[in-house]
Amino acid sequence: MAAVLIALGYFLIWPVLLLLINSFNAASDWFVEPRTWGFKHWVNAFQRPGLLTSLGNSLLIWSLTVAISFPIGVTIAWILARTKIPFSHTLEFLFWVSYMVPSLPTTIAWITLLDPDIGMINVALKKLFSLDQGPFNIFSVPGIVWANLMGHGISIKVMLLTPAFRNMDATLEEAARVGGAGNLRTLFKVTLPLMIAPMIMVFALQLLRVFQSFETEYLLGLPFGFYVYSTKIFALIRNQVPNYGEATVLASITLLLIALIIPLQRWILERRRYTTISGSFRPGLIDFRRWNYVAFTVITLLLIFLTLGPLAILVLGSFMQR
Repeated sequence: MAAVLIALGYFLIWPVLLLLINSFNAASDWFVEPRTWGFKHWVNAFQRPGLLTSLGNSLLIWSLTVAISFPIGVTIAWILARTKIPFSHTLEFLFWVSYMVPSLPTTIAWITLLDPDIGMINVALKKLFSLDQGPFNIFSVPGIVWANLMGHGISIKVMLLTPAFRNMDATLEEAARVGGAGNLRTLFKVTLPLMIAPMIMVFALQLLRVFQSFETEYLLGLPFGFYVYSTKIFALIRNQVPNYGEATVLASITLLLIALIIPLQRWILERRRYTTISGSFRPGLIDFRRWNYVAFTVITLLLIFLTLGPLAILVLGSFMQR
C-alpha cells in the first residue's frame, strides 16, 4: 500500500507542486534562459488586461449552466430512481452513453445546426418564415450555455444522483405519507433533505469545471471575442511568443481555488447528519399512472437532443461537399 501511495503521489501530486514551483521562475524563456526566481510572472499575470473579465465570464457560464442543469438533473434522477417510469434502467444507461460522447463533436454538431448563417435550423426557419436572419446564434453566451447543457451538463448529474436516489431507504418517505403528506411534500421535506450529501458532492464536482471546461468555450467564444479563464491560459501559450510563465501563474491560481473548495464541501456535509432506525430496506416506488408515460416521453426527447441528434448530424455532415 505504501508503494501504491508513493506512486500515486508522484504522478498526481508532483506535477501540481512542479507547476507551483515553476510559477516563480522569473526567466522570460524557460527553455533557453537559466532559472531566476522571483514574483515577476505573478505581478504581470495580475496586471494582464482581460484577466478579471475572463474569470467573470467563467463564473457566468458556470452559474447559468448549473442553475439550469442542476434542477433538471435532480428531477430526472428522482424520476428514474423513485417512480415507476417505464424502462428506467435503459434511460439511465443512455445518460451514461450521452456522457461518454466527447464534448468536441457535440459542439461541432450544434454549430452545424445553429450557426447564424449556415446552420440547418436557421436556414430552415428563414426559408419557412421568410426571415432575413436566423433566430438562433450558437456563437453567443446563451449558445455556450446550451452547448454545455447538451454536452455533459445534465448527463453527469443524472449519472451520479440516480444511484443515490435508488439506494435510499423508503422508510422515512413511508412515514411521511402515513402522516398525511402527499408525494410532492414528501419529496421536498424528506427525500431531498436526505439527498443533501450526494447533491453537495455533485455540486462540488461541477464547481471544479469552472476552470476545466475548454473546448466548447474556445470553439464558440473565440469568434466573438469571448474568453473564459481556461481559454485565456491557452491564448497565453499560443501567442507568437509563448508566455509560459504567466500561463503557469494563472493555472496555479486555479489549483489554489480548488484547494479551498474541498474543505468547504466537507464543512457543508458535516453540518447535517441523519440516522434511520430500521431493520429492513425497502426501495419504495411512486406510481404516477399515466404521468409515468409523459415523463418517459419528455426524458426520451431530451436524450435525443443529448445523443442521437448530434451524432446523426455529424454523420450527415461528413457526407456534405460544402
